[in-house]
Amino acid sequence: MYAYENSGDTRYKEKAAGAWDYIRNQIVDKKAGEWYWSRLADGSVNRKGDKAGFWKCPYHNGRMCMEMLETFQLDG
Repeated sequence: MYAYENSGDTRYKEKAAGAWDYIRNQIVDKKAGEWYWSRLADGSVNRKGDKAGFWKCPYHNGRMCMEMLETFQLDG
């Protein structure tokens, strides 16, 4: 989104929206919250890995969501 903000090139905005769409629809744990860390080599969601590590959940994920909502006023 910052590449879009700095360049005005809508391809960057579309890529960011695609990444968020993937996160929401493919790796968010809608039952227990948070999103999974990764996928395994076979393409399945890594349900054994640390889902909400010390930096991932409280810092990186939270900050990313707050910045996107505040800076770009995105829906959902």
